[in-house]
Amino acid sequence: MNPALIPSRHQLAGPATVWTVRAGRAMAVVTRTDGELVVEAGRVWVTVPGDHAPHPEDSGDHVLVAGGRFVMRSGQRMVLEARPP
Repeated sequence: MNPALIPSRHQLAGPATVWTVRAGRAMAVVTRTDGELVVEAGRVWVTVPGDHAPHPEDSGDHVLVAGGRFVMRSGQRMVLEARPP
């Protein structure tokens, strides 16, 4: 993956926000609007705490590969971690 800007605190996600995460690094995110996470390349591990999931089945860990999608709700907290292929 391309080099990443890794924030020191939560990133606020708005419309058409783009993140690049270096393999083995993680980023905490809080969404500002409803949206969709789309993985363009690589593999991403998404962790959503149960108290921040819009539906119970959305909480927990989700592994997405290139082309994978995950629906995000406004105010949702999650952690994104780039994983090796």
